[in-house]
Amino acid sequence: PIESEMSGNPIWIANIDDQNRCMAMVFDYAALGMDSAQVANELSEPGALVVFRDQLLGQFDKAKVLSENSSASNGRILFEYEIDRGADTLELNHWYSKCYFVNTKMYVLNYFEMSKTKDNLIRERFFRSFKVK
Repeated sequence: PIESEMSGNPIWIANIDDQNRCMAMVFDYAALGMDSAQVANELSEPGALVVFRDQLLGQFDKAKVLSENSSASNGRILFEYEIDRGADTLELNHWYSKCYFVNTKMYVLNYFEMSKTKDNLIRERFFRSFKVK
């Protein structure tokens, strides 16, 4: 993967081929002066999933959510989205996003693919590769 930076946060991007891309990012809320209790409190608000989703969608004019889910396990919160970016069918217009919140950190895993490819094996392998100790 290519390592880079987005808004001061580390990001890794790997193009599997011209139809599939993986991206991982780490964001630390402590840099905003928040502790883990504050982060957990914000995320437990009833509208947190929707607010977070709307921030993601704000990046793309024609994007629409196809599915969304939130869950919690062992004190870790997970927001999952499947999004149609509204882009041309020859672009990476299908977006799967999983956002894991652990203490003050948010780990974002994004998988982009062309709508016509739908390569579930590569996508699921990418998402299963994420481990937090």
